[in-house]
Amino acid sequence: MSSDKNLELDRLVFFSDAVVAIAITLLVFDLKINKASSDHLTFADFGNSWQKFVAFILSFFIIAIFWKIHHEFYVHIKKINNTLLWYNIAWLLFIVLIPFTSTLISAHLYDRAAIFCYCMNVFMITIFQNLIWDHVAARPDYLKENVDPDLVKTYIVACNLAMLNGVLACVISFFSPLIAFILLFTRLPMFSLSTRYINKNSRNAPKNLFYSRANFRHLTIVGIAFTLLTIVVMYLTSVFVWMYFGESFGHKDPKWNLLTEITYFLSAFIFIYPLIVYFMIREYKKKEYAKSRNYLLVSGIVLLITAVVAYL
Repeated sequence: MSSDKNLELDRLVFFSDAVVAIAITLLVFDLKINKASSDHLTFADFGNSWQKFVAFILSFFIIAIFWKIHHEFYVHIKKINNTLLWYNIAWLLFIVLIPFTSTLISAHLYDRAAIFCYCMNVFMITIFQNLIWDHVAARPDYLKENVDPDLVKTYIVACNLAMLNGVLACVISFFSPLIAFILLFTRLPMFSLSTRYINKNSRNAPKNLFYSRANFRHLTIVGIAFTLLTIVVMYLTSVFVWMYFGESFGHKDPKWNLLTEITYFLSAFIFIYPLIVYFMIREYKKKEYAKSRNYLLVSGIVLLITAVVAYL
């Protein structure tokens, strides 16, 4: 019976690896050079096709990240059931859709519909990835005997952060497709940093880490303060950009919209995120882990406000 269960697990893992390998290979078929002339290939021809290369690189690493996490999950899983099997098949369904949605953003990078489809595709993969781990985490007999309980909690929180990334990207895609696209690039460092952070502090953190009234009050105060600060910085940024570049563009010029979006995004990272990181590290050194994580939530709020302001 045990060997049959291992055979089912092995077949699922091998099948998943094969499907992921095919999906990541299909990405290359969208790489085509838009030649300005029919006679000779120039470096400018590569520049004219930069959207296709950016979409390829992002999609390649998105699939690679999901495969890596999937691989890490199944290193600790010793058996499966029908529910886990169907979660995995649904996960593969949206994995193989990545090459299609990647072609959408390579051709329509600044269109909300294309970016939303891509972000939703990534979000659906994250949901079923989360369901896979939640399913086995709730059933200790499905995990190998030497699995550390802290590791189980680490993956749960890290998957939830990845879902937050997906939700923010989907919402922001309606306001600023460019920022939503850039946000997806933060998935790997977010997963890596969150797992390291949780591993260091999971044993020392109090049980009521997210649910105490004092922590909720702190989150409310910090959230309001950084919301107001973000609005002020965005306003000053808009004044600065208009003073120095407004005469060169019109408000309806696509280049002007792109310039303002990039400027808003950069101003948030230059003036606001260093403050968030400073306070996060300060609370961490004081072993105020709940307050430190509040600033992680505030960073998502700031990013959402930046996208809304850029859209307006």
